[in-house]
Amino acid sequence: MKKHQRIETHVHRIGNLILLPEPLNEEARRKGFSEKKNIYAKSEGLRMVTEIMKEKDWRQQEIEKRESRIIEWATTAWADLPD
Repeated sequence: MKKHQRIETHVHRIGNLILLPEPLNEEARRKGFSEKKNIYAKSEGLRMVTEIMKEKDWRQQEIEKRESRIIEWATTAWADLPD
């Protein structure tokens, strides 16, 4: 699998998604991680941004780790919802 294809398989994973105001999202869209961190810093302390800003790199391993934390949180937070 080519590098571009590997990257594309992780782009829309929940662990890779972040909620940003639309102007910041547009600015960060196709930038590298270090450039995105500078853009994310403009978001004024959103918890999910702060969490990502602590990371040195943003690869499959970091995405999977964050995705696991999000799933664990959601499972606990919404455990009492009816089926």
